[in-house]
Amino acid sequence: MKDKHNKDGTIKLPGPITSTGASAAGGKYWDKEISIPCYGMFIKLKGKDGEFSGEIHSTLKFDMHPKKKKLRAAIDAIEAMVLAHACAGIEVDTAQYVCGLETAIETIFNKFD
Repeated sequence: MKDKHNKDGTIKLPGPITSTGASAAGGKYWDKEISIPCYGMFIKLKGKDGEFSGEIHSTLKFDMHPKKKKLRAAIDAIEAMVLAHACAGIEVDTAQYVCGLETAIETIFNKFD
């Protein structure tokens, strides 16, 4: 089986990635991809010199009932924080960061479930 990761730990994807959002207008490629080893989190960043914008994707809200608005809002807040940290240059894929992230998410699910 072929390794699905680049040397820097990001996931290899078939072909170029183009944006569906405004942060990569003009069909430019993402400059940085970060795979976070929990909840299927994946971040795509565009920018340079410490000025990044991007998108975050996860499996956190898959199969979640639409009426769980407070839980959805809490998950949105966590995802926004992780994306903001990545845009600011914080290494969100380290073992320490992921441990804290998993604890925060578990606490949210325990509170709202």
